[in-house]
This record gives sequence, structure tokens and C-alpha cells, in this order.
Amino acid sequence: MKTANSTLRNLIISLLGYAEIRLNGLSIQDKFQTKVLALLAYLAAEPRFHSREHLIELFWPDVELETARSNLRVTLYRLRQTLGDDRFLRTTRESLMLDPDWCRVDVPEFLSTPAQAVSPEQLESRLGLYRGAFFEGVTLENCPEFSDWLARKRDACQCQALALGDRLVALYEQSGEFGKALGHAGRHLQLAPWNEAGHRKMMALLAMSGQQGAALSHYESCRKLLVHELGTVPDGQTTALFERIKAGKLVPEVAKPSPFSFLGQHSSGALNKPLNILIVDDHLLFRAGLCLMLDELGPDVTVFEAASCEEGLLMQEPENGFDIILLDLKFPGMSGLDGLVLFQDRYPASPVVLLSGDAETSVIQASRERGAKGYLSKAMDAQTLTRAIENVLGGGMSFPVGFAQ
Repeated sequence: MKTANSTLRNLIISLLGYAEIRLNGLSIQDKFQTKVLALLAYLAAEPRFHSREHLIELFWPDVELETARSNLRVTLYRLRQTLGDDRFLRTTRESLMLDPDWCRVDVPEFLSTPAQAVSPEQLESRLGLYRGAFFEGVTLENCPEFSDWLARKRDACQCQALALGDRLVALYEQSGEFGKALGHAGRHLQLAPWNEAGHRKMMALLAMSGQQGAALSHYESCRKLLVHELGTVPDGQTTALFERIKAGKLVPEVAKPSPFSFLGQHSSGALNKPLNILIVDDHLLFRAGLCLMLDELGPDVTVFEAASCEEGLLMQEPENGFDIILLDLKFPGMSGLDGLVLFQDRYPASPVVLLSGDAETSVIQASRERGAKGYLSKAMDAQTLTRAIENVLGGGMSFPVGFAQ
């Protein structure tokens, strides 16, 4: 007879981002009704016994007690039905919990405090669990206590993601690995775009890695964002840092260049014409910075921006088509290379280049095999990024070293 200690935990519950529930390797999240899924998420994220009365207050606060008890019984029945096994729940007459011996949940692992001496690799692994906001896309009407809990849990998970990222920035900055530090500083700003301390860190890292122009451009992007979104201007610390960088008072550190391969014959003639470029990325600040870089390609560059895959796929194509599509690898609700395939089908004559903060070998290889014309890091310096885009516009490909064959 198998016990929890002698078999793999075959129920995997991932709640960071859109909920993913896998049972024996198969995705089953679509089989749950919303309230059944919400109950499972609550039990998974709070691994302890909960009284039935407390669960009734969370999920049926305005319902008569007997009706609410019946609703809970029916919801638990449906949960057991979908999971297909009673062992996943521990129940008593008054309380119940999800059995941690039979399931694996990302949230408790993610929120646990890492040791001070933990390695960057361990921190990267922990941060990799954070695919997006906790239980993203789910709301329950007329359940105020559940909604309050959901908001608190989302805040706690985002704060943990920011804290882990900041530790990695500090570690990589200390070791002179500015490319990696910049990647995590950029992700900090994706999560907290109005955090001026995060913008200052990005500016300082860019300057210290020898990218003074990019640091100054970032200040301008930050200024525009604050004016447009908050009706304010950068504070004194941010402006003072800008002036220091402008005056050349931040001493660049020696940074290891990111190895990169430019494949195929570059045709300079392709750049001596009007260019139509489509950027598909859900981060306003990154799009703004990228637009500034693309201005360097020539005097006749038209940039089209889309904040989602849906918006990009519905974009009115210009008369001569898009000369290049710069597509964020990760979007809520999309997995793997789904976006690449969709844009290749929608705009078959346009080369698609993926943008990502990660550099997963298997994903880079798979993207090339599926016809992407490039895979560019969001932490790449402006000069290398511009050269990589120029190469694709000229008919070549741009991938990290190691993917040249």
C-alpha cells in the first residue's frame, strides 16, 4: 500500500499567477467552478485546519446558516469529485484542511524566509515561482472577507518577489554581474513601476556598467511615467542622481559583456527606408525605453505599441506590413511560445523577435526551431540591442552565443 511518504505528491497547485492545478501530470483547473477553485486556493495557501463556520463566513456571508452549511457540503463534494480522491482533504466534524502530504503548493514555499547565506541560484529558483499576482484574474462577488484576504495575500507575495529580486540585485552588483543585476532591477520596476528608488537603482546600475546614455534615457522615461500616471515629477534624489550621471561622476565598473551572435548576412539597404516596428509588451516603462532606442535606427521609424497579445493581434497592419515584431515572451494567460505562433500566423511576412528577462536554454532553442528571428534579453545594453534589431531588419538572426548553429 502506498503512503504519502512513499509516493510522489501528485497534486500540484500553482497559485502565483493564473491558477494551474495539475493532477497526475494533467491540467485540471478548467474543471473547477469558480467558488470551488477559490476554496481550494484558500486551503492551499493557508495550510492549517479551518473551522467550517470560518469558511462559511468567507464564502457565504449573507446566506442563512443552514443554507450556507449545505453550500459548503456541496462545494466540498464537488472538490472531491474533481480531485477524484478523498485523501487530499483532512476533515473532522468541525474543521478541515488540505493534506500537505499529498500535494505541493507554491505559495508557502515562496513566502518562507530564505536563509541569509542562500546562494544566488537558490534565490533565482525561489523567485522563479512568482509567475504573476497571487490567484490572478479571480474575484468573488459579495464575499468581502475573502476579498480582503485575497488583497493581503497578493500584497504579501508581491512584496516577497520584490525583496528576493532586491537581494539578487545586491548580490550581482557586488560580484560585478551587471547584466543579471539589471535584469532583476527591471523586473522590480515591472512589479512596482512608480517606485522611484527602483528607478534610481536602474539608473545607477546602467551608469556603473558604462551605459551612461541608457541611464539618462531611463531618467527621461521615469519622468514621463510619473508625469503621465501620477501628475508629479521625480523627487530630489532622483534628479540629483541624474545630474551626477550627466556630469560623469558615477565611475563605471568593468562589466562582462553579454556574449551574442549575429547570424546571416546583414543588408544595410534594408535600413535605408521607412520602418514599421510593432512592440508587444505589457510594461509601459519598458516600451517607452525601447521606443527611445528605436529612434536611433533612422529618421523615418514608426513604432506601433500594443500592451497585450490581443491588442497586437488586432492591430491594423500598415500598408507595407511590419518590418519587425518585438514580442514579450511572457503574458498573463499565455504559456511557452504560444504568442510566437499566434503572431507568426497573423503576420506571416514579418520577422518576430522575442524579448525576455530570462535566458532559459530550452526556451531559446525551441524559439529558434519554431522560426523566431531572435531572442533578446531585456537587460541588454542599448548598443547591443540596437545592433541585434538592425541585424534582423537586414535579414539576419540574433541569438545568444551557443545557438549559432
